[in-house]
Amino acid sequence: MAPVITDIIVMLLAAFGHLLASQQSDTTRNPLGAAPAAIASGRTAYEQRCQACHGPAGQGERGPALNTGTFKSGKEDGDLFHAIREGIPGTQMPPFRTLSDTDVWQLVSYIRSLAASTAPAPAGGGRGRGNAPPPIVVATLRDGREIRGTRRNEDTFSVQIVDASGQLHLLDKLALTSVRVDAGAAPIDPPLPPLLPPLLPPNDPPMPLES
Repeated sequence: MAPVITDIIVMLLAAFGHLLASQQSDTTRNPLGAAPAAIASGRTAYEQRCQACHGPAGQGERGPALNTGTFKSGKEDGDLFHAIREGIPGTQMPPFRTLSDTDVWQLVSYIRSLAASTAPAPAGGGRGRGNAPPPIVVATLRDGREIRGTRRNEDTFSVQIVDASGQLHLLDKLALTSVRVDAGAAPIDPPLPPLLPPLLPPNDPPMPLES
């Protein structure tokens, strides 16, 4: 009987440990936070394991969108950790128990960054009448060169800038030393693209219509 009792005790202790770990995860803040390296690793894991259901950048497809900052599993970092590790019963969300704690926290960091990069603009933003123009930013490359222009879009990994000549620059933040807003700069209105050339030279007579 002693071996049987020992096995039962071991099983109970394992179950208690699993329950305790789950409860701790639900109330724990992500130890990796918003560290760029954690977000980058989480993005790689997301694209490999999560994108097929939740869409690129968490936009949602078969699974719900993850870029809104609102989750059915709860709002805390620990809630996200538990949902990834154990899955969500009654849904198509499977458990990922083979991932290490670090892997799961990296996913949490990346998912949190999606909500931050899609936060609504402050009231009064945009280019409509009576609204403030888009900010002027200065991106400094690692070789010291600067690109100045209107910020069109920005996320955790990249920034898009239209300079005064109208050229669009797609910049990877890993290739930059800094991106700063030039609060004192006047708005930049890029020139319109050149008009298409006329279909017929000005001195040529019009082509007769076919009868």
